[in-house]
Amino acid sequence: MMRRVVLSLAGLCASVVVIAARVEVQPAASDDILFNPGMGVYHQYPPAGLSAEHWSNEVCGVAYCRYNWSALNPEPGVYRFDEVLGAFHDVWYVKRGVPIAFRVMSQNMHAREEYVTPKWVFDLGVPSVEHVALTKQLQLDPVFWDERYLEQQEIFLQALGKWLEGRPGIEFMDIGAIGEWGEMHLARWTPEQLAATGYSHYKYVMAYRRIIDAHHQYMPRGTRIFLNVGGQKNHVINDYAFLRGMHFRQDGLKHNGASYFCGEWLYKPYAEKGVLCNYEFHSGYNEMVKKNWSLSQSIDVVLSEPISYLNSNLGIYGENVHPEVEAELRRVARKIGYRLRPKAVSYLDQVTTGNAKRLPVTITWTNDGLAAPSMSFVSEVSLWRAGEERPVLATRQFPAEPTTAWKPGVEIIQSGFLDLPADLPVGDYELRVGLVLPEHDQAIKLACAHRDAAGGCVAGVVKVVAATKEYPVLVYEDNFDDAARETAWGATSEDFQTEVVAGQGVDGSRCLRFFGDKVKNAWNYVGVGKLTQTVPWGSYRLSMKMKVIAYPDDVRGVPHPKLAIHDLEDKWLSNQNGTPYDMRRKGEWQELSVVLHLEDDERFLGSAIETGAYGTVIKGVEILLDDIRLELISEP
Repeated sequence: MMRRVVLSLAGLCASVVVIAARVEVQPAASDDILFNPGMGVYHQYPPAGLSAEHWSNEVCGVAYCRYNWSALNPEPGVYRFDEVLGAFHDVWYVKRGVPIAFRVMSQNMHAREEYVTPKWVFDLGVPSVEHVALTKQLQLDPVFWDERYLEQQEIFLQALGKWLEGRPGIEFMDIGAIGEWGEMHLARWTPEQLAATGYSHYKYVMAYRRIIDAHHQYMPRGTRIFLNVGGQKNHVINDYAFLRGMHFRQDGLKHNGASYFCGEWLYKPYAEKGVLCNYEFHSGYNEMVKKNWSLSQSIDVVLSEPISYLNSNLGIYGENVHPEVEAELRRVARKIGYRLRPKAVSYLDQVTTGNAKRLPVTITWTNDGLAAPSMSFVSEVSLWRAGEERPVLATRQFPAEPTTAWKPGVEIIQSGFLDLPADLPVGDYELRVGLVLPEHDQAIKLACAHRDAAGGCVAGVVKVVAATKEYPVLVYEDNFDDAARETAWGATSEDFQTEVVAGQGVDGSRCLRFFGDKVKNAWNYVGVGKLTQTVPWGSYRLSMKMKVIAYPDDVRGVPHPKLAIHDLEDKWLSNQNGTPYDMRRKGEWQELSVVLHLEDDERFLGSAIETGAYGTVIKGVEILLDDIRLELISEP
């Protein structure tokens, strides 16, 4: 972990009472395999009794299985979700903490059963065709574009969605209702069968759109749903799934690319739009060897594309797994999906206690993975005492650039603050940074070497020392009582006049009166150019008392104070608006204020009374000001 001093605050201004340094820490990257939502290598049909020490558990972060529709829905209205899916969920998620994924198929040449789609579906009149399975078993498969079949699928998907609602640990599901294995092809369908069942490409596309719509309608919000994509002939189906918020999967990864070579023309452009991309190997490892296909070249394909998920279906649970299988799956698992980490963390390594203040922290994030995340994370900055299980302080802030846009190799700079209370005990604190999925309060494991138990990064140490002076520190004051001193406050437009009047201020004192008609475009009524030069990382509070004597009732704009921020060359940079005057209490003295938190470089502060209605004509304005104070309320 590298540490570099960027800025020393000692001696920059007379009010600094400790030597604080702006330091930059560069946490070391890690190539650890990370298990995070929305990414990863996954088990396929893992044995229920798989040992926790098996190497595949270090590589695979999801357990995946496929089921025949008839196994889950043997009779009309009868669902075996608890017995089948629930048992799988219990073994892997409940007992091991591994999320699950699944597919429900209506046609499956690997099945030993005659009916993959339940027999009762055909008894309702859904037409079928005869096929022979790989086991030589005769099978009846439904006509997917038949209205009656689609109706029964919608009923089934609605029931499945209700079972999934509120159930944690569901990583993703595949659409499996059309085609062989639920994939976008009609293996075993002869031209005669297609003609006899009224097949047309239009009917096929419309059937898919209806199934996609049913998943969109009935699955719980946030469920990741994958369409097994087809080639350019069926690209209209792929695109429709994208329009319904779904993701892409291709179960034909070979050494020279996936089926239809979809990585280039489909995966890459749609990943830019937020689609997750998923691959499954075309063949097991032994089959690949027989075909003279290179596993390492297949992995190279994955590493060259925006892949978030990969099936481990190479045959990884036997006793004689080839060492290349484990080595190559580990290689891809170290890069797949998103791998977010803080490339640099910049902060003040020492602050004083005794007054509330803000600890500035700037994080430079990067993504070492293959794809951007599909979720919007929030960053968390926290302080920890040694040996404690909870942070002393923590704050969350959404980055201006959403994490879904954090593409591989980019650098995202995020500046924020950690609010420190006045009574924070002195001592050393660990500064940690992390990313969290806020809806589930789930911490994301970062790709850095120094991670805490939740996956966040331990960035460095902040020393809190006792303050030697009290705050606030008054840096500017004007109560208009000194008749010998001319006030710096003046009108900012020729339409207004100002004067210091006696006997009308708070408690009968002197005050500033400004009055006139705002008939031109104007931002301000009155103002002052320079109140003070700021200290780095200082926080300021401007307060004043205002009394509105006359103001039109039909004007939406309300006068309010603001602080204007200028650089040292007097170039305006920005404003910080304050409390608006409450027109329901017109004619009363009201205290208004502005609070401003600055960053590391020095500035000039000015102030003005904002009109609140730049382009509106406002006639007959009369306002009094008194007791204007600018205070430094905290500094490092």
